[in-house]
Amino acid sequence: TIPMYDCFCAPNIEKDPVRSPVNLKIALLGIGDSGKSTFFRQLRLKHQGFSTLDSNRNGHTLRGATLDAMKTVIEYCADINADFTSQQLRQVKTVIQATELTEDSAEAIDNLWTSTTIQNVLRKKTAQPILPTNAEYYFRHAKRFAEEFFRPNDYDHLMVKIKTTGVHDLSWDHDGNNITVVDVGGTLPARRKWLQLADNELTTIFFFVSLCDSWVPLEEDKSRNRLEDSLDLFESFSSSEYFSDKDWIVLLNKEDLVQDSELFEDVLDLGVASKRDPELDLVEVLGEQNSARALASMFRNRFGGKRPPLVIRTSMVDTERTFKMLDSLISRLTVIHSDQTTCVI
Repeated sequence: TIPMYDCFCAPNIEKDPVRSPVNLKIALLGIGDSGKSTFFRQLRLKHQGFSTLDSNRNGHTLRGATLDAMKTVIEYCADINADFTSQQLRQVKTVIQATELTEDSAEAIDNLWTSTTIQNVLRKKTAQPILPTNAEYYFRHAKRFAEEFFRPNDYDHLMVKIKTTGVHDLSWDHDGNNITVVDVGGTLPARRKWLQLADNELTTIFFFVSLCDSWVPLEEDKSRNRLEDSLDLFESFSSSEYFSDKDWIVLLNKEDLVQDSELFEDVLDLGVASKRDPELDLVEVLGEQNSARALASMFRNRFGGKRPPLVIRTSMVDTERTFKMLDSLISRLTVIHSDQTTCVI
């Protein structure tokens, strides 16, 4: 059987009033743009908040990302000779010539995004790798972002895309237990910093995987698929002497952005479901075309640690769901790491 959980399935554990406080240190690992920083921003919103400086920076980033994303879409449309009306061509010119998101360029973006031409183009699977993950959100809110006194709301903060540099941590008290979460970048250069996290205080790894990655090439190496890179990275680090004794939780993120049937086909197209069992037939094992369970099987078969990983499908932009999941996991982990138990995940 292949254990597969969503955030509502992990059992609640009754609190033990006599148990000593537990120190949990959780490292967020995974390739870039897999959801680590979104999760970390969820924690910041709840436990720390964003300063005026942060809000101004994120507002500026959202405006720039909106304009850049539409320019990328327009360039793709030009490459495939998409047909625009004369009015749409004027709107295209407005966007291409814009150096910042203004009322006029935001209006043009809004009209272009809702046009049949661009909607039909972006339904093509070949267009998916060029479209930023949050592009649709940016386009839908372009006119609001362009307002003179725009300030990001909580959800806007979650949708900002900024590459993580350095190591960031956040600590808080959770029912008398000390919780620390550490976020570090997932790009190829940033991964060298992961080993810095492997100290005696580290208890748990949250390994993030984007379900949108099955058809997207790795930014730093276009010859590699992002999901394939995640699998290789997961196998390498879970087998490492520095991380193999930690609790591993695999978070299959962004499930709200993918169609299950298409994802399953992409997963099978990767060819090797398991280096340990290259002949593994996922359809036969699962008895159904379920992409989340297929990926759970793949990650469990590539795992090199001492205790089986827990695999959870989720969406980090869903605040209520994220914290239900986290509360359940922390309850579980504090019992596991208390002096009075030897149970495993």
